[in-house]
Amino acid sequence: MYAAIDKSELRGIINAIPSKSFAHRILICAALCRQPTNIVGKLDSEDFMATKGCLQKLGVKFEEVNDGYIITPANKYNQNCMLDCGESGSTFRFLLPVIAGLGISATIEGQGRLAQRPMGELIDVLRASGVSISNDVLPLCVSGNMTADIYVIRGDISSQYISGLLLALPLLKRTAEIIITGERSSQSYIDITLDVMASFGVKINPTPTGYKIEAGQEYNSPKTIAIEGDWSNAACWLVAGALTGDITVTGLNVNSVQGDRYIVDILKNMGAIVYVADNSVRIIKSKLKCIEFDADNTPDLVPIVAVAAACAEGVSVIKRVDRLRLKESDRLAAIIDMLKRLKIKAIHDGALKIRGDKLTSAVLYGYNDHRLVMAGTIAATVADNTIIMGIEAVKKSYPEFF
Repeated sequence: MYAAIDKSELRGIINAIPSKSFAHRILICAALCRQPTNIVGKLDSEDFMATKGCLQKLGVKFEEVNDGYIITPANKYNQNCMLDCGESGSTFRFLLPVIAGLGISATIEGQGRLAQRPMGELIDVLRASGVSISNDVLPLCVSGNMTADIYVIRGDISSQYISGLLLALPLLKRTAEIIITGERSSQSYIDITLDVMASFGVKINPTPTGYKIEAGQEYNSPKTIAIEGDWSNAACWLVAGALTGDITVTGLNVNSVQGDRYIVDILKNMGAIVYVADNSVRIIKSKLKCIEFDADNTPDLVPIVAVAAACAEGVSVIKRVDRLRLKESDRLAAIIDMLKRLKIKAIHDGALKIRGDKLTSAVLYGYNDHRLVMAGTIAATVADNTIIMGIEAVKKSYPEFF
């Protein structure tokens, strides 16, 4: 599928969709309780459906209600079922250790680029703890129990490894510790995990080298929990406001642990006119200046910030972007290709450097990457007569985007 987009002035109010990052974690924590949980907030993205579908295969019941779901945990988890994670890295990296923590057997498969995304470090750590995993890539069979008390894992590959272990270790009913080696990337996503687990009564103690999970804890339903608004996807609309008109995004927790709320500071630093209220952000078309920022904690912002940089005066420098090569696409190469098609100079020489200029009409490709499609769409509203191919990729996180 494709979209033809003319230069546009965007004005209006948009309600943020529920956060995919929070939703994955809330669903899993609710499934690990003894009691039902009422979840306020609905998503129909492919990644959300992948986690929901896997939990249903394990025997967890979902009752759809007007404003969300009632999740009833399984009395006994199903054994030897096939779990399809789709293209969701979060689903796989969270559920693999959780299944091992529960001591059940399952086969896990995935689609698209998921098999090419990093998973070896997590598999090695689980094997070292006594879990049997049949393969180094998907599909794989998992069985056995986690018997180790200490789990040593690198912090610079994927924060989802650490989040998956955090979700799993309270199931062991004994004290366990995670030791994180090397540099720690995307800490804000680990903070989301800790925030959700605390809502379900599980306390994680930080240590100088990682985290300690004390024995005797279990997941307890908060009875009702709401999925807060998604800053990652709201960022596209906020940049659109800065470039084209006047946009307000509502339903946002301005004090969220989501790292992508940093988009507000980025746009302020670029000179955007920004108004922040209790649960909303308004941004008005502004003349933007170049920026330098470190993307290590907010990698999902890079595509849309790159679009803002392309429209700004001067050369913007976005640091620590190498991990983007291992996303749904080679996201770094895709961003550079998108910008060059729009006649914007962009290079990667250890950092992503973008020289702002006038965007011209182009044919853009979605690269089967939801964030590239959304970023390209916002860029198209500034250029003239732009076509974007492969727009169906937005179904992964934001089916209602168009």
